[in-house]
Amino acid sequence: MPHGAVLTTEQVAAEVTGGPGFPIGYTYIGHPTACAVAMANLDIMKSARR
Repeated sequence: MPHGAVLTTEQVAAEVTGGPGFPIGYTYIGHPTACAVAMANLDIMKSARR
């Protein structure tokens, strides 16, 4: 499942969200299956830390 994340500073986030932002998008953005897989992966990582 394709999924990604972006980490940035508050200053950069303010610039991006204050205007038009980045005018890009993909057809799979927010796909429910990809989100479910990502959430399950986070659960696995959290349980492995215990």
